[in-house]
Amino acid sequence: MASITAILVAKTRLAEVERRKAERHLKVAHRAVNELGLATTDRLGDIPGAEYARSEMLTASLQYYDSFLTYARDKPELRLDAARTVFK
Repeated sequence: MASITAILVAKTRLAEVERRKAERHLKVAHRAVNELGLATTDRLGDIPGAEYARSEMLTASLQYYDSFLTYARDKPELRLDAARTVFK
């Protein structure tokens, strides 16, 4: 019984470590989309002739948020950022 308990505890800890890694990866990806994608599109808004590039970047950002909204329903910040992207 002690061996089974030890194995279950080890698996639970491993699952928690993996969950934390996934959270960190999500934050890094989210930050990259915000900083590289949305911030750049704001700058492109002031450049004549850059409308097509701006539109493509916003579309890519929106696709990112849409895909993550499917899997991260408990992340209200993703919904807010998706709404901001749609607005832009």
